Amino acid sequence: MTNNFSVLDLFLVLGISQGIFLAVVLFFIPNTNKSANKVLSLLLVIAAVMLFGRIALYRYQVEWVYRLALFVDAILYLIGPIMYMYQRKLLFSEKTSATLPLYHFIPATIHIAYTTYMLKYSIDEYFELYQNGALQLTFFIVEFSGLLSLLLYTIACFKLNQKYIRVKNELISYESKIIKFSRFITGSFAALLVLWAISFTISQVAFHLPYFNYQIIWIGISIFIYTIGFYSLKQPEVFQVPFESKAKTSARLSQEKITILTKRLEFYINEERVFLQPDLTLKDLASAIDTTPNDLSWLLNNVFHKTFYEYVNEFRLAEFLKKIESNEHHKKTLLALAFDVGFNSKSTFNKVFKSYLGQTPSSYIKRQYAV
Repeated sequence: MTNNFSVLDLFLVLGISQGIFLAVVLFFIPNTNKSANKVLSLLLVIAAVMLFGRIALYRYQVEWVYRLALFVDAILYLIGPIMYMYQRKLLFSEKTSATLPLYHFIPATIHIAYTTYMLKYSIDEYFELYQNGALQLTFFIVEFSGLLSLLLYTIACFKLNQKYIRVKNELISYESKIIKFSRFITGSFAALLVLWAISFTISQVAFHLPYFNYQIIWIGISIFIYTIGFYSLKQPEVFQVPFESKAKTSARLSQEKITILTKRLEFYINEERVFLQPDLTLKDLASAIDTTPNDLSWLLNNVFHKTFYEYVNEFRLAEFLKKIESNEHHKKTLLALAFDVGFNSKSTFNKVFKSYLGQTPSSYIKRQYAV
């Protein structure tokens, strides 16, 4: 039996077609991280299947729809690994095969095997089991294990973000918008899963929420993935600059070029004192010494053995200590002095200070200048 065509059906058809459209278009955006976009396209196709399968099973009770839709829950175990793979390629521009080790797909394989076994029941027999509560434990295991899987992979994505922040100064020579986008993805997905976890917990101990349940969450995840796709299409520049490995540029500059750039760099740092500019970027400094950001990054990494931020912040820290020696901290706050020497945030200043001196600024002053 099928229900009459409704506005919801129209929404689903449009959603499915948009997912397929985005998945195809992402392949043709020039100068982007194609490795990440291929995985995103896969996510979009999965979202389209989710929109169809999660609703079709309950709205169109015909045999072939039933046979197909029973397998859709396997997607529950695929979203996490594929989302993790997408973030890994997005952040680190991995050129490896778009696959993960097979153990990531064991839960989905088990579910498919179980679903295949359940096909021995006709649609009438299946709904009789459902109405009698015989499938209640199965539904609980599927939803709980799927939710747990997504939460674990979301945590793994948070760790990827932290890893990116740790290594970006060593591997890239520009301020990247990618980390903001990745944090948005991870944070938003985590918030969706927390709401799902709350709903799941309440449904087990009290009652089922009428407008926030397993089916609505599936639609929410699909819409969320679509949002990522639209963002990728609207702002492709976020994905255009990959990491540049230092190993590939070990002989990038000649000794003569190194000498010339070093002299220019020392002039602009020591004489022009450009490090006092809080918004100074690698690109700005490279332009000042008449070179490219990649060449300057190579010079700093291989000759000075520092990243751009380490190099600049050392001069800022030295200037801050000079101000302390001159007792300027009696006239201004420590944060004001930090801003005067080029730091643009309290957290960055405290982190740099502690990494070099092993203590907080206030503790350092008390120990060094105690009366």
